[in-house]
Amino acid sequence: SEQSTSRRGRMIIESVIHLARALSITTVAEGIEDQAQLEFLESIHCDIGQGYYFAKPMPVEEFERTILHV
Repeated sequence: SEQSTSRRGRMIIESVIHLARALSITTVAEGIEDQAQLEFLESIHCDIGQGYYFAKPMPVEEFERTILHV
């Protein structure tokens, strides 16, 4: 979260995403905590995100019930 609020941090994240995309590597952002972080990552075309913004850590069984509806 700290990296997404400072100008230098944002530039580093953007550069890493750009490099990964140039190399056809799927990017995954971990630790997304709020809407602003999600919007920033979407704006630089990060592929996948996870973190407390979406859901707190949970056991596999709870994940399957909640997300997969099994």
